[in-house]
Amino acid sequence: MNSIEFKKVLDVFDIHTKGELTDLVDGKVKSMYSWKGINLFFGGTYYALVKGQVPYEVARIMSKKYPDYRDDVRIDGTYGYGKVKDKKYYSKDEMGNTYVDTYHIDSIEGLVYILSEIKYFYEVRTYTEESRKALVREQKELIAQVYRSLLEDGNPTITTEEWMKAHKIPVSEECDEIRKLVNQFDGVVNPYINGEVEVKDPSEFVGKVKMNMAYDRHNLICMYINVDGVKALYARDVEGRNQDEYLQYILSYDVTPTYRMSVDHTVCDEYDEIRLYGFRKNDYSDEGKMDLRYDMRTGLVHSTYGNVHHPMTEDEKELFISEINKALKMGQKLILNRMTKKKKNLEKKLK
Repeated sequence: MNSIEFKKVLDVFDIHTKGELTDLVDGKVKSMYSWKGINLFFGGTYYALVKGQVPYEVARIMSKKYPDYRDDVRIDGTYGYGKVKDKKYYSKDEMGNTYVDTYHIDSIEGLVYILSEIKYFYEVRTYTEESRKALVREQKELIAQVYRSLLEDGNPTITTEEWMKAHKIPVSEECDEIRKLVNQFDGVVNPYINGEVEVKDPSEFVGKVKMNMAYDRHNLICMYINVDGVKALYARDVEGRNQDEYLQYILSYDVTPTYRMSVDHTVCDEYDEIRLYGFRKNDYSDEGKMDLRYDMRTGLVHSTYGNVHHPMTEDEKELFISEINKALKMGQKLILNRMTKKKKNLEKKLK
């Protein structure tokens, strides 16, 4: 989670008033937002903080109902401690009610879930099947509102050609087999530029897809899509004020439990490159590592690991085609099929 996403979540809960309290985080004084007996502020790096008296019942429900978010919603900021312990390990208020005093929240969804459960605890009180169903519907819409707001600000509809023309980079008229696959690849990593599909409203893919939108210090807009360990990134310069401007599409996924593959398409003034980067997880040696780069402007291939620039060989061409096709099928299955309305013409192309 970043500070923009944090504020977007506060907006959908109508939390705007900062409290008088401050806290010191990483040497910086942070103002807190006060709401329903807790204080909220952004930690300055990748998480929000919830401090105060989170009712033990809320902590118990978070632990039981949201097991997939235990690493995102961390008691005392400790990984693995999203699972609540016995009451005896926590403090009590003056009335003898047990509470948890600190959470670190790493994701939009995690923050929405805990805030909505706190709101439910104080405003509904009566736990019924119908009230819980209503809460789930409300949570989906709150997350969808955050996504819509992020998408409106980030505008991920800028296509590769539009970006290149805006940066006065010539668009190649040639379209060989690899270029055609790369064009499809861009539209799988970022469904919002894919003219052959219709992206659903965020409310229709909440819970199936996790989305993040961030601006980094280099003035880039980055849209992240995460589905079952498959990660997609669309990144571009926002206003073109950087010296090293670029547009990038990345899809990474596990080939096996121990080997991960990343297919990257990067466009800039100097090159238009598709990269295959494979590595063994938790292995920092170069053994088994692949880093092959093909510049579609020059037709030259090289590797980070000692391979000089050279014309593409037939074996390398087959490798690029094979790996891009694998990435396309993975993206089709886990991103397009969840985020867009299905269209037979696109499915046929990817077979």
